[in-house]
Amino acid sequence: FIALHIFGQVLRVQLKSRRTFSRKYHGKNLHVAFASGETWYLYDHDELLAKVLDSTSIGTTRSWLDHGLYSFPGLSKELANLLEDYRITGDTKPLPE
Repeated sequence: FIALHIFGQVLRVQLKSRRTFSRKYHGKNLHVAFASGETWYLYDHDELLAKVLDSTSIGTTRSWLDHGLYSFPGLSKELANLLEDYRITGDTKPLPE
């Protein structure tokens, strides 16, 4: 989907059910949005991928090496720390019907 930042910047966003990185997203100016419980995150794919590759071992996994794809089933403490800057703050609960 396409999102409009409060300052007018248009963001191209992939909505995912979990933390996902893909080689096919690299260099395409994409953001990724996902929820962990009631907390939502929106991150620049390439920016966070560089940080994750530097601080984790996903770059050596079979999934990344063979398929250029890696997703995290849970939110480890290390990943939560990396994601803190990308956490959406404020009221993110749906409006009542």
